[in-house]
Amino acid sequence: MTARDVLLAMSAKYAAMRSYKDRGIVLRKYPTKMQADETTFATFFRRPDRFRFEWTTHHSYEGLRHVR
Repeated sequence: MTARDVLLAMSAKYAAMRSYKDRGIVLRKYPTKMQADETTFATFFRRPDRFRFEWTTHHSYEGLRHVR
């Protein structure tokens, strides 16, 4: 199976879905920071016209990392 085949199959699968939801975490590590920046997210989709994307992230200043 080629990369093109995979993308076409994925596109067809998503096109056929009536609804979809997903949750995840993105970690970004910078050489100048002790801890990675963490963003949690959630995606919600329902045909024909409902879409919501949520995310939560820490404050960018080290002293305020506890603030989301």
